[in-house]
Amino acid sequence: MFDYKWLAGGMLVGGLMSVWNYLRGVVGYLVSILIVNHTLDADLSSMVWDYLNVKVWRSPLGRRRFNSGVYSMRATGRSEWQAYEGWDSGGIYWHGWSPIWLGGTALLNNGGTAYSIVFLRGTVKIDTLLTGAVKLANSKDHSDTVDRFTTVLLTGQGDRVRVMQQPAGVASQDYPKSDPSSMTMLPRGACPFSCGRDEIGVSTKSSVQLGGLALCPEAVNFVEICRRWRGLSEWYGSRQIPWKLGANLVGPPGSGKTSLVRAIARELNMPVYVFSLGSMDDNDFREAWGRVRGASPAIAVLDDIDNTFNGREPVGKDHGLRFDTLLQSMSGMDEADGLLMIVTTNKPESLDEALIRPGRAEYPVYLGGLDPEGVRKIATRILIDWPELIEQAVDYCQGLVGAAVQQHCIELASKRVVEKLNGKVERQGERAGGVLPEATDPVAT
Repeated sequence: MFDYKWLAGGMLVGGLMSVWNYLRGVVGYLVSILIVNHTLDADLSSMVWDYLNVKVWRSPLGRRRFNSGVYSMRATGRSEWQAYEGWDSGGIYWHGWSPIWLGGTALLNNGGTAYSIVFLRGTVKIDTLLTGAVKLANSKDHSDTVDRFTTVLLTGQGDRVRVMQQPAGVASQDYPKSDPSSMTMLPRGACPFSCGRDEIGVSTKSSVQLGGLALCPEAVNFVEICRRWRGLSEWYGSRQIPWKLGANLVGPPGSGKTSLVRAIARELNMPVYVFSLGSMDDNDFREAWGRVRGASPAIAVLDDIDNTFNGREPVGKDHGLRFDTLLQSMSGMDEADGLLMIVTTNKPESLDEALIRPGRAEYPVYLGGLDPEGVRKIATRILIDWPELIEQAVDYCQGLVGAAVQQHCIELASKRVVEKLNGKVERQGERAGGVLPEATDPVAT
């Protein structure tokens, strides 16, 4: 016999659930009238976090997330561990008496991450807040009033571009394939508390300034061209001329191509983006090019292009990057204002004419062996305490590349330093009336 009690119970449960869903919808609607909940992507969330930390007061309550990393310190050039609070930890901010909550995560359909910003309706103009956050980010990324000099390696990963900040003074061919040992810039939105944000960066001791480089006349002329170009963005725009510049640096290893690029970037206050062409396919390069365009004014370096292309042909069979993709980016539909494009090579015969024509990497700069004046400039900088060794180095090093001249001068200087230390130790031993062992050579150890 059919038991109607079960039927009645089911109807009762169904009715209660319908009422609950209705009440929940009503409550949700009422809450939405009072509380606004918007979704932000990860990049915009970091900008808003940075903006709120500058403009309003943050509550110390709530869960917080702390990170650490090894960063290059501007004053000493040393790599040190530093702690900072990540922007993705969220938090409660107070705009006057009105709370703003930023946090929460959700996965998007494209694989990205979304965050929420919640506030009382009528207390925040979201378009004004987002506009202020974006303007602050742009002012930091593009302003000439902040230190923008850094070096970033762009390497392909098959389906995406990996961005690695390069330790100061490291050439791209020597750059590790894994994560770098130290970085020169905090992530956007990060709040350091073990040091000041301005204390992190490329050290002034990490590389030679332009005035300390031994440059040939071609290089000196190119430096002057770069200086004029850097200050004429408005003039280029008023004449409807693309604000860009290109050069091809040719020279044997150790001739100073990397040092020249780094010194130009430091003087012009521009970030350097080094393309690891051998690891990229067409999509990787386009994505990396887009990153550089977004950071302009900037320097884009196609380093040792002869390792990737011989003329228009790829050097290896496994390279997925086509030469035409480079040309289209440099002066095609993807060309950008504010880019100083530099191509470096050890083999000038490997450069295709289309790559070095006007409008692309057009200015030729050859860096080879140094003349006596170039050698004297390096020797004077290193051997300033031993004037008698300067001319000796000039006579010995004529025609050598800058790296070889520098190494020879360092060897001469280090010998004198060790001799001075040994003599000091011996004199101290004589005054003490004892016999001391010979001082250890610090260079040899």
